[in-house]
Amino acid sequence: MMRRMVDPGLPTSPALYFDAERGEAYVSTRVVDWRAVERGYQLTRLVLPLMHLGVLFWVWNALPSARGLTGEDVIVWGAIGLFGYMIVSLVTSPLIWYFMPRCFSGLFFSKRLTFLFTSNAIGFRSWFYSNGVRITRRFRGRPTQIKIAIRSDLEAESYSEYVSTTRPGGQPRIWPKCHFRHARKLEFVIVGGSGNTPQLHPSGPHRLRTLPVATLPLTQGESLTVVLNAAISLTQPETDAGRHFLGNIAMDLDLSQMSRR
Repeated sequence: MMRRMVDPGLPTSPALYFDAERGEAYVSTRVVDWRAVERGYQLTRLVLPLMHLGVLFWVWNALPSARGLTGEDVIVWGAIGLFGYMIVSLVTSPLIWYFMPRCFSGLFFSKRLTFLFTSNAIGFRSWFYSNGVRITRRFRGRPTQIKIAIRSDLEAESYSEYVSTTRPGGQPRIWPKCHFRHARKLEFVIVGGSGNTPQLHPSGPHRLRTLPVATLPLTQGESLTVVLNAAISLTQPETDAGRHFLGNIAMDLDLSQMSRR
């Protein structure tokens, strides 16, 4: 039976559920990445004018001059109401642009990440893939070392530079860009080196592959990394294979191939 793990070394969110009898762990969380935040800002830009019109209509109906009075009273009360609303809007505009996009992002554009850990394999579901992904913990009869890591999201950095450039005839960006700086990419790091494939350099680094999982903000990525690595350790089969991975610095084959191009 799955029970929530409570430990001083684990963050409070996301929750880690572990079945000690079956040796399985489960983690599920919702993620609001930089794309979701961008959609939240765009939706706010569409909703905000409608909200202003609705509030102005309510203020107009609330004025005594709107209940049958005519002439100068209507103009005076209307000017007072409009001026007061402009002051309130000016003061609350930073708060609106800070909280409303994040509310929209969490309500309408967040996505779910789900992980299942067993002693034989690790599976997860992400919007990066149309189907679930299964990672076996053994290759050619030999165990592999699997860890979770986060790195900078290069796509978010490129998009941040793109939106920071004011195009001819266009308007400069009015909403913040801090979610680009805090954008990270969550990845599985799969380390080999003890299999049947010979090393190019016997004393060199082990081979590794990185499998992207999702994009997420930095704070959530740090917490999720701790929880997922704890789940990997809890479900790690009893083996001495971990000794083969100690001592040498790993080398990402994908990055090394890109650097040679």
